[in-house]
Formats: sequence, C-alpha cells, structure tokens
Amino acid sequence: MAKRNIFLSTTANVASLFTNNLLDRVSSFLLFLMAGRYLGTFVFGQVTLALTLFNSFQIFAMMGARKMIVREVARDKTLTGQYLFNGSLVVITSSILTIIVQWIFIQIMGYSKDTGIVIIIFSLGLIPYSLTNVSEAIFQAWERMHYIVYASAPVTILKVVVAFILFSLNYGIDQVAVVWALSEFVIVFIEWLLIFKNIGRPELKFSGSFSWEMVRSSRTFFGIDGLGAIQGSIDTLILSKLASETEVGLYNAALQFSVPLVLIITNVGLSIYPVLCSEISAGFSEGKKIIEKSIEILLAIAFPASVGLFILATPALNFLYGKKFEAATGVLQVIAWIFILRAMTQVMGLTFLAYKKEQLSLKIGIITVLSQLIFGSLLVGQFGLIGIAWSTLIMWTINFLFHYYQNARNFFLISIGKVIWKPMLASAIMAVFLIPIKDDEFLLVVGSAALLYAFVLLVLSAWSAGGVNQLKSKYLSLWAR
Repeated sequence: MAKRNIFLSTTANVASLFTNNLLDRVSSFLLFLMAGRYLGTFVFGQVTLALTLFNSFQIFAMMGARKMIVREVARDKTLTGQYLFNGSLVVITSSILTIIVQWIFIQIMGYSKDTGIVIIIFSLGLIPYSLTNVSEAIFQAWERMHYIVYASAPVTILKVVVAFILFSLNYGIDQVAVVWALSEFVIVFIEWLLIFKNIGRPELKFSGSFSWEMVRSSRTFFGIDGLGAIQGSIDTLILSKLASETEVGLYNAALQFSVPLVLIITNVGLSIYPVLCSEISAGFSEGKKIIEKSIEILLAIAFPASVGLFILATPALNFLYGKKFEAATGVLQVIAWIFILRAMTQVMGLTFLAYKKEQLSLKIGIITVLSQLIFGSLLVGQFGLIGIAWSTLIMWTINFLFHYYQNARNFFLISIGKVIWKPMLASAIMAVFLIPIKDDEFLLVVGSAALLYAFVLLVLSAWSAGGVNQLKSKYLSLWAR
C-alpha cells in the first residue's frame, strides 16, 4: 500500500510540474504570437530579445539556489523558515544587482532606446520571479507541487487575457510588459499565502552566516545552470548584435515550432531517468535497451516533425503568424532537422547522469557553447539570418557526435540504424504524400499526413516486432519495472 501511495504522489508531482511548465511555455508563445500579429516582426524581435535576456539573467538572479534549497529542506523540514526567509533576501539582492548588470549589458550591446525600455520593464519581473523560485523550491521539498499550479495557473491565464485586450485596444508592448512583470508579484504573493496556510507559518529570522553558506553551497548548481543559459541565448544575442531585432524575431518565430517537441523530450526523460538509474546494477546491456527504446520513441515523433516542417515551412509560418513572417521559411527548413539530433542527444545524456559521469555533460556543454559562439559569429557575419540557422544545426550535430562517441567509449554503442529506420521510412512515405498537396488547407494537410504516418509506422513496428502484442510488451516494459 505504501508503494502505491508513493507512486501516486510522484506521478501527481511530475504532472504538476509539467502543467506549470506547459502553461509558462504556452503563455510565452501566445505573447510572441500576439506581438507578431498585432505589431509586426520588429516588435516580435524586441519581445524575443527581452524574454531571452530575462531567461538568461534569471540564472544569475537565482545563483543556483533553487536546487540547493530543495535538497536541504527535503532532508530537514525544520529548515523551511530559514531557507524561505534568508533565501528570499539573498535572491532579492542578487536580482537587483542582476537588473543593474542587465542595464549595463544593454548599453554595451548598443540596443535602441525603445528596445532597451522593453528589456528593462520585463527584467523588473526578475525580483518576484526569483522569490517565486524560492517558494516553489519549498513546495518541491515538501512534495506539494500542486500548490505551484494553484498559484501560477490562474495568474498566467489572466495575464494572457489582459495582454490580448491591450493589443486589441492598440496598446504597445511597453504596457503588456508591465502586465507581465506585475503578474510575477501576484504569483509570489499567492504562493506565500499557500505556504503559510498549508505548510505552516515558519519562523522568519535573518542570519548573515546562514545566507552566506547558502550562496557558497549553490555554486555548483549555478555553474551548471549558467552554462545552460548561455547555450540557450547565445544565438539570439549574436543576431541582435550583428543583425537587428527583425532578424531576431524571424529566428524566434521559427524556433517556436520546437517548443512542443522539447516538452515531450523533457517529460520522456523524467519517466526514463529513474528507470535507467534503477537498472545500473544489471549492467550496461540493460541500460542500452532502455536508451535505444527511448530514442526510438522520440524519433517516432521527431522525424515526421522534421520532414513535415521542412516541406510545410511557409504554410506553417503563415498559419501561425501571417505572411509577414515568410522570410523565416529558410530558417525553419534548416532548424527543422535539429529535432532529430536533439531527441537522440538528450536521451543519450541521461546515460552520463545515471552512471555518475556528469562531468562528461559539463565538458560537452563547454564545447557546444564555444562552437555556437564561433560558428554563429562567422556565419551570421557572412550570411545574416540564415547563417544563425546553419550554425545552430552545426552546434547540435557536434553535440550529438560527442554524446554518441562518449556513450560508445564509456558505456555501450547505440545502434542508430536499428532505431531510426522505421520512422525514417514512414516519414519518407509521408513526404511523398505531402509534396503535391502542401499548398492546400493547412490543418487538413497536417492531419492527413499525421494519420498516414501513424498508420505506416504502426504497420512497420508491428511487423518488425512480430505482432501487435509483442509490440505492446516491448515498449510498456520501459515503465513496468
């Protein structure tokens, strides 16, 4: 009975975190969509730049404290009050300093006055956002993640509605940015109320030594998070420096098509990672089976997405943003192939963590960031917008090759051919179907192609597995452990 309760609790907590992450991604996407449709590509680029810098600089505002707070409070619940209060004071201080640094960064980059104002308004949300991360760390440590959704979901929905009303009334991006920043204050207020009501009223006592120790203990987490932030923002920053906000907007318009796939990859990883860790004692052979099955599952989604977006790039952009964004067609056609590389790379990265070789991930991350910087600067300077697309594809190719090589060297050789042939063949058949009808009704074309692909893939999978029952048992075994 106890195991059943643990399973249900863990499932509910993962679902809560996924829901919160999904709402956050959807709200950002809707902001991009409304900005593009109502205000054009230049303002779309301003929003892209502002949110990219927000997501990058919030790492410095938090300084890796969230993961450390979760770990320490989960071990000792009596420390809740100290981490809640002292952690909040620490991130308020770091957030203010981060906003100042961000203002200096704007001056160095030479952004226009209007763009700088948009960036600064959004950046003011760093203070409440960091406080939210501290309170959400408390909820995670207490395994009460559903309270995160209770606080954020209604506010997130409301801010999107308010933004839509403002855009409809011909207000500019500055007013919407104010709403976005204020919404973070509302969320942190609600989360503190939920902590006081449902976890308890912890003692709020300042300790300079405790705060300093918390900062010192967060250094490793800060390094890992910081590297990820740089990797996620460097392309946008290169474009903003060597091109303009318009190119930034067009590039991000294409990138938005990757959001659903990234969410799927992340949550498959959440499901597979504990299974992989539990099978360490069984040796590399069992780990290889889990990784290969996981890659095959993700490739079944990534391959048709890549092929479909390559063929339907222009209709897809027109459907979401309108004809103003057709200039992003070439970019979308190039970065569409990243989906395949990303699906394989992120699953292979789980092997490093499960077998306690996380330093390999750190080394590959450094190499990846350097390759982004070098190829991005060279190709954007030479070819402009399409150059950043090619540099991103090169970066993910390098990332994949290093992950594949290190897996083969340290653990096991992944049979790429075995896991890729079915989705590749099914996608090829789908492509033959798509090409002559790509300019027809977009949703009808996408739906028909998806059904054809799913049917062909199911037939191929059942045939190779020896029947439908054998196919079900093959993949359900990933979670039935």
